[in-house]
Amino acid sequence: WLMPRLADFQQTYPNVVLSLHAGLSFIEFEKNRIDGALRFGHGQWPNLQTEHLMGDSLVLVGAPSLVGQQTFKTLKSLMKYSLLHSGESWTSWLQSAHIEDEPPAAAMAFTDSTHLLEAAKLGMGIALTRRSISHHLIEQGALRCLSPIEPAHSSSYYLVWPYHSQPHPMLKKFRDWLSIHVKQYQASLR
Repeated sequence: WLMPRLADFQQTYPNVVLSLHAGLSFIEFEKNRIDGALRFGHGQWPNLQTEHLMGDSLVLVGAPSLVGQQTFKTLKSLMKYSLLHSGESWTSWLQSAHIEDEPPAAAMAFTDSTHLLEAAKLGMGIALTRRSISHHLIEQGALRCLSPIEPAHSSSYYLVWPYHSQPHPMLKKFRDWLSIHVKQYQASLR
């Protein structure tokens, strides 16, 4: 979600060096001299102040070529196709789709959503992913939504910083910039 928008941040704040570190582990702010972080979760982290940025939802996506060659008459027939997994909950999506089966077995499982989406773009299968992660690729036509069923994700995006400190002035500018882009993104979903 963030990457396609960062050029605007650079244009808005040309003298700011934004250093991005991606990873699943939690960063020690003082040890790593980091002013803030974006986290996806439930918003409760010890010793961190949090500001809710936005929620998310789950979407089923596939390559346009896959959609063109397959006839998905029912959601159950969709579940029989090669499925690409990451950390998202198939159980939540299946419940929203009123499919009572067990979560489908993965044809391929990924720990990185970038790899998951690349495999989906290449027509290797159907992926369950977050809307925020796939939105740009859907807008570009590189991926297509395969179902109108889009349940809310149980986690959200948060801006976080150490509890004992005030946010750095540049972090406040980044927060304000994020807020504008979150509002634009949410308006585009309506």
